[in-house]
Amino acid sequence: MPSEQLPPEGRVRIRVRPGKKKDVLFLSGEEFSADLSAPAREGAANDRLLRNLSQWLAWPVSKIRLEKGQASRLKTIVIAGMTGEEIRKRLLASVRASPNKD
Repeated sequence: MPSEQLPPEGRVRIRVRPGKKKDVLFLSGEEFSADLSAPAREGAANDRLLRNLSQWLAWPVSKIRLEKGQASRLKTIVIAGMTGEEIRKRLLASVRASPNKD
């Protein structure tokens, strides 16, 4: 019986800083970081991160989920339908396209 090929599922780690003035994605060394305008309360920052990732990746939010780090600043995000390399390329393009963070 042939095995059904599953779509790719990539992961990315992002360090978040909630409670900032605006939402910004940037590189800090080799690590992606995100300033979020949402507070770190009741999952608001996690929800904002997933919505922002949807925009930054140009990918449906329904395909993006928080795998690890619900109460931590370091989050592991899983994106269905993309490889880790594709995720990194899209996030790098988004960082380059955005104005510098304050």
